[in-house]
Amino acid sequence: MLIKRQEVWPIADETVDVVISFYSLEHLYPLDFYIEQIKRVLKPGGVLVGAVPTEGGILWGDGRYLTTRRWFTKNTEINYDKIICWEHPNYADKIIHQLDQSLTRQSISFWPLGLFKWMDINLIARFVYKK
Repeated sequence: MLIKRQEVWPIADETVDVVISFYSLEHLYPLDFYIEQIKRVLKPGGVLVGAVPTEGGILWGDGRYLTTRRWFTKNTEINYDKIICWEHPNYADKIIHQLDQSLTRQSISFWPLGLFKWMDINLIARFVYKK
């Protein structure tokens, strides 16, 4: 669905069973507005299913530093760090915290080191929340 920034979604209240959001919440600003839209359109008992990169974590940052950032710095005049900060206003810990404040967590898991619940040593946080 393509909408203007902070436009109320053209969906009636409490009419959606499932909202799916993979790798998008980290890009939305202001995040609380969009979480409220998700909450508004979900039916009672409806679920949000999704995942976000653990942006801001050590593993994610080190990986970016050793790959894309290195290439951009060497091959372009673009301020790569500024682009990443501008493009990713929300880190995973903030997203999870705000979801916990608005919806009921059903599950959360991490990849690739799912046995460890630390965002810093994982690349992806997967979640299910219920209204």
